[in-house]
Amino acid sequence: MDVDDETVSPPPPPDEAVVYCSVMLTEISPPPALWVEEAAT
Repeated sequence: MDVDDETVSPPPPPDEAVVYCSVMLTEISPPPALWVEEAAT
């Protein structure tokens, strides 16, 4: 009977999105050492 629960349900945690992005980046990006150096500069 509580419809408020469904309406006020908080958005899902960004964990899935972060993991998905990480997987995609690791698949299409060069070895970690390279992009780590680029990020450091």
